[in-house]
Amino acid sequence: DFRADFEKDLHLLGLAGLLDPPRPESAPAVALCHRAGITVHMATGDHPATATAISKLVGILPADSDISHPISAEEVSIPVAQLVMHAREFDAKTDEEIDALVELPRVLARCSPDTKVKLVKALHRRNRRVAM
Repeated sequence: DFRADFEKDLHLLGLAGLLDPPRPESAPAVALCHRAGITVHMATGDHPATATAISKLVGILPADSDISHPISAEEVSIPVAQLVMHAREFDAKTDEEIDALVELPRVLARCSPDTKVKLVKALHRRNRRVAM
């Protein structure tokens, strides 16, 4: 095995980390959208943990709390964890299953272009206007 020949007798010399923070204008733009009554969704290719952290930094998701969402005459509280979904899970759902969700995911992680189109179509079925 070619790989086994090279991956032996190795010593860890160090680790490197990379930070790719959101643009400085992202959080104010999201806040402006919220003040205008616009719900912001994020569809990204990032890992779910990265996507969640970034969405909290820019204000798409609140930090470690629930989101209250009015449903007809009652108010429903939705845990933030339910508002983050892996694209694999979203893509596996039928349109009917997606339409039955109380709230569409605010954050979709590991998205392909097809997943983004599916999200936009789901928003349209809820009579939402969409801008990207």
